[in-house]
Amino acid sequence: MIYEIRKSCRNIAVILTLLLCVVADIYKINEYYTLNYAFAGKGAELADSAYKTLLEEYSGLITQEKVNRITARFAPMENDFLNHNFDMEYNENYITGYFSRDYILYRRYIYNEMRRNAEYSSFAESITNLAHDNILFYTKYDNTYEIAKNELIADIYDNRQVAGFYDTMGWAAFFDYEFSSLMMLCIILLCVPLIFSAEESSGMIDINNTTVLGRSRLILRKIGACIIVVIADCVLFFAVDIAGFAVKYGLTNPFAPLYSIGSMVNTPFTVIILGGAMLTLMFRMIGALLAAFITALATVIIRKPLYSYIASGACIIIFIVSSQYFSLSPANLILSNDLLREFGAVDFGGRAVLSPVFMAIEGAVIIVIMVAIMIITDRRRIVKCTK
Repeated sequence: MIYEIRKSCRNIAVILTLLLCVVADIYKINEYYTLNYAFAGKGAELADSAYKTLLEEYSGLITQEKVNRITARFAPMENDFLNHNFDMEYNENYITGYFSRDYILYRRYIYNEMRRNAEYSSFAESITNLAHDNILFYTKYDNTYEIAKNELIADIYDNRQVAGFYDTMGWAAFFDYEFSSLMMLCIILLCVPLIFSAEESSGMIDINNTTVLGRSRLILRKIGACIIVVIADCVLFFAVDIAGFAVKYGLTNPFAPLYSIGSMVNTPFTVIILGGAMLTLMFRMIGALLAAFITALATVIIRKPLYSYIASGACIIIFIVSSQYFSLSPANLILSNDLLREFGAVDFGGRAVLSPVFMAIEGAVIIVIMVAIMIITDRRRIVKCTK
């Protein structure tokens, strides 16, 4: 198995492509920061300093005193903004130097965030109450699935609350970012065919199949090597993303609730932020393994290295396109950043199963089927070689 891994990972083309993909990922993280952070560019250091100062003042447990204090500061700014009673010139009385930046800082990153967290328990309670009302309604019509779905909703959102105000800007950016998924697929497309097609081009596959160990273990070693390479690929780009966003934003408060992030208020997963990141990694691994074994199956069936690369590329394109047209396509596990954001359920024999969980099971089943087809195809080839 180690030889199979070395065979692909020591390839110069793979090494250069991997370096290029990592550099491209880092570049895109920096670009994402520049395009999405309100204070990127000129005056960023002063704005960052002001933001950190406000975080020190307001972060932690939300109290009525903090709410009153931020409201007293923000209300006059909101009034001035609505009445256009402000100037655009630099003014040292503003903590960022400019009214517009002060207004954005307070409104987008402090006031709205604190208000949302303070009111989250009421928001979650309203969802739970609506789910209970729906249960009573669908019980009259004996709609088993809708009853099960709303019971699941009530169970997920019941007793949710956000007790504190946290800096989750970096984590929100991390969960929104998906460019690294494409980089993972590029490495998979390059590495996996090398694992399965090197012996085909040299003719060694037929010799291996005439030996006892070659017949029984070669395909299994290749499958094991494929799994290890894909997992390493996912972990590498996950680490690059974590490091990149930590440098640009600072990934603080990893033990805060996942739903304390603005874009995650509807998440069906009641876990901490770090747990949400691990779920993202797990889903991407399953999606990446699915893409890898689609590529591997094409290579095993076609055998010719050049043609297998072409077929693998076509399969990856179809894999990507399927995520755009089929909401339950397991390709969404690696290509979609919406898996953790919204509640979605699937009718599975009258039971409600969360959509991401269903896609993960679906992907795992397809992987098992493809592995079985690869082993059967290899066994048939062995029989032909030994006759």
